[in-house]
Amino acid sequence: MTGMAGMDDLPYDVLLSSFSFLPVPDLARYATVSSQWHGVVTGSTHLWKGKTYTTNRRPSESAETRAVLRILPPLQHLIIELADEFAIQFAYPQMTLSLTDTGGIGEFPKLTCDFLLARGDIVSNILSSQSTVDLAALRNLQILRVPPVNVVDPPVYRAEHVARSALQQCPNLRGLFICADLLSADYLDTLEGFDRLQILEIVCPRLDKLAFLRHCSNSLEVLHLCCIGVPPQEYTELRRLANLRRLRLHECQVTEGELRPALEALGSLEALQVDRCCLVRDLSLLRCCASLRQLRLTLPPVAGAPLVLRDPRLQWLHLNPRMRVSVDADQVSLRLRTVSVYADGLPDALPLLHALGVDAGSLGQVATLPRCPQLSQLCLNFLVGTDGPQHSVVWVHIKLTSSP
Repeated sequence: MTGMAGMDDLPYDVLLSSFSFLPVPDLARYATVSSQWHGVVTGSTHLWKGKTYTTNRRPSESAETRAVLRILPPLQHLIIELADEFAIQFAYPQMTLSLTDTGGIGEFPKLTCDFLLARGDIVSNILSSQSTVDLAALRNLQILRVPPVNVVDPPVYRAEHVARSALQQCPNLRGLFICADLLSADYLDTLEGFDRLQILEIVCPRLDKLAFLRHCSNSLEVLHLCCIGVPPQEYTELRRLANLRRLRLHECQVTEGELRPALEALGSLEALQVDRCCLVRDLSLLRCCASLRQLRLTLPPVAGAPLVLRDPRLQWLHLNPRMRVSVDADQVSLRLRTVSVYADGLPDALPLLHALGVDAGSLGQVATLPRCPQLSQLCLNFLVGTDGPQHSVVWVHIKLTSSP
């Protein structure tokens, strides 16, 4: 190591090129040679591209582990999960920490990341003023499967505590994802900090109100809800989100009656995804989406037999971009799992879908789409057949043209 000190006079680009061939433990050692080498190792994210490092030794047990963690450049993704054994898996720009106890995060030097995904209770050990994660740099946080706390009076839920701590401790937080079995909408309505969020995703089957969305009416740009317990009338709250650009509703009990006025108020909406919302059947409501550019609709299963190819004139069907299946003229029954149909306009696609045996009632739901002059791309997912191994999926990718 001493003989290498004379290399300090080498240009930065030469050092950077030479260091790019070194494994992570060697980079940790070379970073201690001089301030110049330390600056090269820690200051260039390009140097770290493709670098990996895996260890089962804790920082308190291994000088090498401590040295590596101290020189890491800012991460894009940090994943913290509870596991039976401790492990660090580093593949820049992402690192996964498997901990037996989230309290073990205290062994780490300061970690800087833009995105944090955590499983389990992280309030006391990560979302606190003593956290070893640089919360000031954190912009996106995902909280997965937070269990409720059994407190009868007053009702207190751990997921809400995590959300509150995140909004309080992360001043630059812009994206929040919460996946929990139970959330108190009334508690969320009292939290401060929602007005900073640009992205909000909530997966909770027992959430029952959306009034808290009023706190992010001017900032929110992306909203994803998977909340089957929210009653239909609550979706009128979507009208408050004046700057919303992307909306995804998954397994939500929303009807056209509530969705139509909401879409009329969302003048900035560019992308809409409606997945398995069984109460949305009339797609004429999309006529009010003046700015809509992308639509993805997943319809509930259509009753009937497994997918049957009835028209021998169909010679080629795209199963995926790399594989084609030729259909012989005398082959009258073909069970397919996935079919992609491409057409330049909706009228050209309808005969193909009829030939595939897609229910006519489902086709009627998309008949009004060419009347949406701003809509350019459409992806429909028809589930044809009964549940089971013969269940077939028809993906329909259509490029729409404006009506004259």
